[in-house]
Amino acid sequence: MANSRELVECMAELTRQPLSRVIGYMRDLREAEDSSPAKGRGVTAPDMTAHDAAALYCAIYAAPAIQESAATITALKKLEARPWSRHRVSTSSAYRYPYSEPPFSLGLEPNHTALDGLAALITFFMHEHELPHGYSERRGPGKWGIYANFEIRSPEYSASLVVGVHGRFSERWNYGLKELDSVRTGRCTEITFRKLAACLRS
Repeated sequence: MANSRELVECMAELTRQPLSRVIGYMRDLREAEDSSPAKGRGVTAPDMTAHDAAALYCAIYAAPAIQESAATITALKKLEARPWSRHRVSTSSAYRYPYSEPPFSLGLEPNHTALDGLAALITFFMHEHELPHGYSERRGPGKWGIYANFEIRSPEYSASLVVGVHGRFSERWNYGLKELDSVRTGRCTEITFRKLAACLRS
């Protein structure tokens, strides 16, 4: 698993933020105990978790200043989670799946937080290779395979996530209410999630 240095380097590359700035976000989160404790260096440094990555990502995109990272995470944790899902099977032979139940779930509960949701999505991609074979295969024209999206908005905080299989199933959670004066400040898709998952597994 990645240590804190490896995580901040990966996050700096993915978000295109200066490394020194990402280190500042991580430091503020650690001081507020919103990430794994800063004990040890080098080979003794603690492994980073999906929750650490989720907190760091949200701080980078939603905190108005580095020193407000912890306060931003606290505010995000207070957002109400609202579920929405869709299970659909096309009658077209090109899209026929031999399953009658949703192929997977993030395993989230109604009382989870936006950070929990993002961490669950990161964890999902860390174990994507364990899913039944076939979800990444092309099935006829159009979009195909597993997709995911996470968005966070500020200054009036809200967030949303979705994961699914094109033409088959989707699981979506919304956090808080999207306000008119809020803008999308951060967005990542399955491409980013796969890169972050690979970093955490290293």
